[in-house]
Amino acid sequence: MLKGSLNPFDIRSVVQTRTERRIVQDIDDLVPSRLGTATHTAMENAWLNHYAAAMANLGYSDEVIASIKINPDVVNPGDVPVYLEKRTNRKLLDYTISGKFDIVINGELHDLKTTRTFAWISGSNDREYQLQGSIYRWLNPDLITEDYLTINYLFTDWNVNRAMSENDYPTNRCMSKKFPLLSLKDIETFMVDKLAQFKKYETAPQEELPKCSTKELWQEHPRWAYYKSPNNMKRATKLFDLEKDANLFNQLNGSKGVVVKREGEPRRCNYCAARNYCLQAQDFELAGLLNKQETYP
Repeated sequence: MLKGSLNPFDIRSVVQTRTERRIVQDIDDLVPSRLGTATHTAMENAWLNHYAAAMANLGYSDEVIASIKINPDVVNPGDVPVYLEKRTNRKLLDYTISGKFDIVINGELHDLKTTRTFAWISGSNDREYQLQGSIYRWLNPDLITEDYLTINYLFTDWNVNRAMSENDYPTNRCMSKKFPLLSLKDIETFMVDKLAQFKKYETAPQEELPKCSTKELWQEHPRWAYYKSPNNMKRATKLFDLEKDANLFNQLNGSKGVVVKREGEPRRCNYCAARNYCLQAQDFELAGLLNKQETYP
């Protein structure tokens, strides 16, 4: 379906949901995932076809370059094995666990993330990165021998001015960070618990499913807004982290104002593929915490 001009970024696709709603999705919403796919493809191509020239340009010796072995079946002494985009399946309980890592270099797991700087600053995905990497090691303990994961970030919204003025902002467009991996025993315990939960709710109606927690939703703590006059509540005079502080401020100002609780925005809903079907997300929309997605009847 075309709406407006014929600019390709204005093209929208319409999909039918199980709830019979027709959801309009901007092509622009698909750009981040497609960018990530393209970046991973480029990385794989660079290692498969251009690593020798690239390493020479970076100053590596001929001896080091010769030691690199891409996806080797046998690793000999002195070799530096590099495994790319390898998918592994492994049985656990009644399920098959499947995963495909980005790259393993000499036993060290690396993952490439094209993401916004918010992920670096807030650490909102750190736990998920750790779990993901730990599952990859559980799937490939013979290839992944180091007990940490290196995340290589490529920031899509990096700003040089913020990098120069904000202490917690990434200093470069490309940055790396290491995360400790869980032990094989601990990550298997985690997966067993998750699979048990999945089995319990596999056929349950959505109303009975556990709701996402505030942490899973990337939802900030509520704040309390003080409005100087109940007749003018377009803009708050002051925001407070604690309700008691807001009420005290109101009292000090003659109790003529109004204190209103503001729930934090569940930001992760904006990136969740299940949002169009999710009752919890619909409740957030009704409460005004999420912008309602455009639909056709």
